Parts: sequence; C-alpha cells; structure tokens
Amino acid sequence: PIYTVFAVDKIVHTDVDLTAFGLDLGQYDDRDEVYFHPDLDMTARIADIPLTTLASADKFVSSGDKKKALHRDFGAHICDMEGAGIARVCEKANVPYALLKIVADGVEGDCTDSFEQNSVRGIEPLIKIICDYLKK
Repeated sequence: PIYTVFAVDKIVHTDVDLTAFGLDLGQYDDRDEVYFHPDLDMTARIADIPLTTLASADKFVSSGDKKKALHRDFGAHICDMEGAGIARVCEKANVPYALLKIVADGVEGDCTDSFEQNSVRGIEPLIKIICDYLKK
C-alpha cells in the first residue's frame, strides 16, 4: 500500500543481464548469487517494520505490467533506481547497511504523477522512523 515503509531484506539489480555468459538475470560476474543482502541485525535495530524484496532498475518503472513481471521473476514487491547501487558499493567496501523504502506509487497504470505527489506526502512515516532511531 502507498505510504507503507518497508525494510529491504533482498535486492536484485534487474537490468544486469549476463545470461549470455551463463549467469542468472540480475547476477554480476563477480558474485555467486543474484541478490544483495542488507544487514538484517542493523535493520532490526532501526525499526520493526515488514521486510520485502526490492527490484532495482536503471530506469523508473512506471508500467504495471513491468512491476508484475519483477514480482514474478524476482519475488520483488517494490522497485527503485538506487537500491542496487547502494548495495553494490557497500558490498565492495565491506560496509554493512540497512535499506528502508517507502512506497510512493502503485502497481496499476502509469504512476509518474502519483509518484511525485506521494513521495513528498509520504516521507513523514520514514522521517519518524529515522528520528526515533536517532533518539535511541
């Protein structure tokens, strides 16, 4: 649902395609698996919120059909454009990380307009989680 905050337990970079070399879709040639894994202990210390799988793409995913395909192919319930980049850099630098995401658009139809409006309106729950964590 819109404005729901999730913690990410798995991330896949959906636009990485080295299948011609025998790798799985989403798999980098220097990794043994498709999914990146945030530090779930760190995530739990930040907030007790639902976990989900994130599909990260190189472009904004507005098509409902494309979002459904990401769910079918990768088990992803949400998508973004930055999660895989964050995961890749943190993994390469051996830095633990947690990733929280807020849902700003739905599955059906072109959601470009609703995303822009909802990302501004929906940031408050995420800010509250971060502020509560920083007060600890």
